[in-house]
Amino acid sequence: MPRLLFLALLRPLAMIPTFGRVLTEAPDTRLWVVYLVTLDPGPMWFVEALLVMSLVYVPVRGVRERRAVVGATPPVTAEDGPLRRFVPAMVFTVGSALVTIVWRWAFPAPYRPVVGLSRP
Repeated sequence: MPRLLFLALLRPLAMIPTFGRVLTEAPDTRLWVVYLVTLDPGPMWFVEALLVMSLVYVPVRGVRERRAVVGATPPVTAEDGPLRRFVPAMVFTVGSALVTIVWRWAFPAPYRPVVGLSRP
């Protein structure tokens, strides 16, 4: 909701200088086209990133809960020791590093707004 309010109310006000410059250079240009072409989350990039992460989390959580219902209480094994979380933590760390490398390769240092996630 905050993102929609920003896009509907605050961003058009913040773009008044841009609209003025565009209308000076090309008076026949429609302002709504300029608004859509320059679509940038601005200060709401973090809200946009949280929305994307939430949309990814919901199906993952649903799959995990379905698996938890199928398998009742597992028996206690040697894997319940102090290192039981080491492998998942390492998989997450390596996976995050690989995703970051691929993301930076696809969207290098100069900022290009892609769901607000390519900010340094």
